[in-house]
Amino acid sequence: MQRDVALLMLDLDRFKMINDHYGHPTGDEVLQNLSKVSKVSAPRAFWGATAVKSS
Repeated sequence: MQRDVALLMLDLDRFKMINDHYGHPTGDEVLQNLSKVSKVSAPRAFWGATAVKSS
């Protein structure tokens, strides 16, 4: 079975400052929230129709 694959690379300027100042758990939370925002903001064709719930 073949599947389409996409790779998104982000360079988050000054992200190290978040980890250093607020700690790695907070940095992890920032990355998780960024992922959620990206999924909502990206077109359905990019993430796949099942990844985004319609309202």
